[in-house]
Amino acid sequence: MFCRGDNYSDAGGGATVGGSVTHWNYGASTNRLETLSGAQSISYGYDTRGNVLQRAGRGFVFDDADRIVATTSGGTTDESYRYDGHGRRVAIQRGSDTTYQVYSKAGQLLAEQSPGGQFTNYVYLNGSLIARTSGGEDGGTAPPAPAAPTVNPAISTSGTYTVSWSIPSGVTSMQLLESVNGGAAVPAVPAPANGAIQWSPPSARASGVYVYSLRACNPACSDPGAAGTVYVVRAPAGLTWSPKPLTANTAYTVKWNAVSSASSYRLEEETGATWGVVYSGANTQFPHAGRAAGSYAYRVSACRGSTCSAPSAVVTVQVGEGACNLLPPPGISVTPTNTTTGNYTVSWSASPSSCVTSYQLEEMFNQTSWQPVALSDPQTQQRQWSPDPPKTVSGTYAYHVAACGGGQCSAWMGAVVTVSLPVDLAVPTGLQACKNRPGPICQVAGPQALDLLPGSNYTVSWNAVENATSYKVRRVTSSNCGNVTETFPTTNLEWPGTAALASCSGTTYTRTERYDVQACAGANCSSFTTPDVAVSSTVARQGPPAAVYYHTDALGSPIAESDASGAVIKRRGYQPWGAPADGSYEQGPGYTGHVTDALTGLSYMQQRYYDPVAGRFLSVDPVTPNTANGTNFNRYWYANNNPYRFTDPDGRFPGAREFEYVNRMEGVTPPPRHPDDWLGPAIGVGLGAMLLAVPDPTDIALAAAFSRFMIAARASKGAPQALRYLETVTQKIGPTSGRSGRRTTEYRGEGGRKGAEKVFDQLTGGKSTTRGDSKLGSLGDGSNVQMSTKVHSDGSVETSIRITVDRTGSHIKDIYKARFKEGG
Repeated sequence: MFCRGDNYSDAGGGATVGGSVTHWNYGASTNRLETLSGAQSISYGYDTRGNVLQRAGRGFVFDDADRIVATTSGGTTDESYRYDGHGRRVAIQRGSDTTYQVYSKAGQLLAEQSPGGQFTNYVYLNGSLIARTSGGEDGGTAPPAPAAPTVNPAISTSGTYTVSWSIPSGVTSMQLLESVNGGAAVPAVPAPANGAIQWSPPSARASGVYVYSLRACNPACSDPGAAGTVYVVRAPAGLTWSPKPLTANTAYTVKWNAVSSASSYRLEEETGATWGVVYSGANTQFPHAGRAAGSYAYRVSACRGSTCSAPSAVVTVQVGEGACNLLPPPGISVTPTNTTTGNYTVSWSASPSSCVTSYQLEEMFNQTSWQPVALSDPQTQQRQWSPDPPKTVSGTYAYHVAACGGGQCSAWMGAVVTVSLPVDLAVPTGLQACKNRPGPICQVAGPQALDLLPGSNYTVSWNAVENATSYKVRRVTSSNCGNVTETFPTTNLEWPGTAALASCSGTTYTRTERYDVQACAGANCSSFTTPDVAVSSTVARQGPPAAVYYHTDALGSPIAESDASGAVIKRRGYQPWGAPADGSYEQGPGYTGHVTDALTGLSYMQQRYYDPVAGRFLSVDPVTPNTANGTNFNRYWYANNNPYRFTDPDGRFPGAREFEYVNRMEGVTPPPRHPDDWLGPAIGVGLGAMLLAVPDPTDIALAAAFSRFMIAARASKGAPQALRYLETVTQKIGPTSGRSGRRTTEYRGEGGRKGAEKVFDQLTGGKSTTRGDSKLGSLGDGSNVQMSTKVHSDGSVETSIRITVDRTGSHIKDIYKARFKEGG
């Protein structure tokens, strides 16, 4: 690589890699990168705080702490991010899928859970990434994501179709997911039977776009695989015309309702006994210049490509020769006006006008919109009508009628009928059980159970049923200790539970809880759901997870992966600033060990996100330039503009690996990291407490530890946990010293009294007493913590936190003292 340019402005600077030249073009007044040109062509846009809002057509949304919280394309959110109380990213949300992550205080990715429930744990040795292990929630290895299912036909004009697939070797079951018109992918209802290789919807589907994907399970489930799509294109509804009445050679418009899955429409007109296409296109209306007096019938079909639906119901346009003094029917009635059977008759009297040739009847349900009613033979001046078949939905039906003749129609005359049918409740659908945290990880109704660790909380849920006022949840608990059946009433659409083992006669057994639900309206209830959904808590767990081994270069970037036999299964290469040599971005640890986001191509470096194509961060370094020597003048550059010599540990001031070097050599003090950063809201007490309580694990036991903490998500009290937290948010400044009866360890904190108060409140849970200028608290195991402020003779102010621990079986006290000076 050959570089040229100015280290301060870099205006017009460039680099040559493999014969290709890339130019960095900077704003003269802002010193911000505006475009890359040459081998790479990327433009950048900024907000008033200096954050990159646009990069290569992709948008970024920042919070008040200048962290990316969402990425967008075309105005639509692609991914969103959540952070914990220390500012570390813990969740990536993409559509309805969430990936959870846990990082060490050094910024290394320790573990993550995929949307499918698979855990991946990363193993480090002396700070270097050496392996990853992947498995399900209980340690079992999840199968690879399956291939896309086959959908036949790809375009359905009837609403019926078949989804089929093959079952990979070693897979015990397949889960079919369905997305309707771009909505979230949810389990298909009813779920395919275990071992099935095809599925069809239970009834003809309405027009729309239906997308299907699969998850392979054994018993841990893979992420969803590629998708198959079917377009259901059925005849449009709402065919009508206006204005009314209509005379010869007067313009009118024929229109119809849109079909979401259609790409075009075909409108046909009948003159005499011949049908002909008068319009073909994407619009949902057709303007006509006018017709001579007569009758003209229309029908419309929806099309996708060259495949078209059956035609809609026919609408006849009457074009008259001239004015006709039309009067509406003098009366209209409905008999009976209330019905519990859905049967009734609408009748009306004849219009007194002599030019009447037919009548038009329209219906409106529950005050929605008027829709034409097809009369069996309007030309015979039919004056009554009954629904055939009878109505099956309770509600209010309104009718009005008009007399027509000579291409015109009279005013409307109306009447109303109320249909009150006995409630016939449907069986609830969508029954599933989901582990509440960190997931959700869900299991739909069927023979396969949601297998959880004892103590895991879960929720059984189902879809609402029309006209239902309550539900009954039936739980059948089975184990070697016997079976118990219980029924619980609820008005909610979910029921909580906790996985547990069964114990009897001094032995612990696997316990399974099976749930089914029925909908009720008073004493009238539907049948229970079939099949039910199961949750089990097992004694024996799966074997150890599979491992993949990393080989890294001098910068810590993974350059190869190998399996347990030592065979290389993947190689990687990087361009000088960290972009993949082959242009393929993979999710996970990448350049210098930082996590690569595959969607954006950015590297997540804790404090900031890094663009490996430009060698620049997407937000301003919180460390200001050194006014004495110009150090850090460009607050976007990476690793002192020298990616071969330096790395950037956490996205702040570039240079050596530790900030002690910066303090000593440059006179620059980095901003406080804990606890006084402006971090914004935490995502929850449970995960935050886990991150405070767990030391940085560096061995393969992380898999079990991570699983336990992701399920429990709570920290215990006491001095050991308090000291781990203190070591996380402060810096040890000297070796442990001792004198008779005590051993003292000292730390340095940042943020002055404000920083000390935050640490003190974390240690004591916000519970303390005040004695003079000091605050006193307890750690819950007999250990004490005290905070006090002192003004030194030179005028400097120092606040200290002191933890006193009595050593068990000894008269020696351990003293842990953290000092927080004002102004650093």
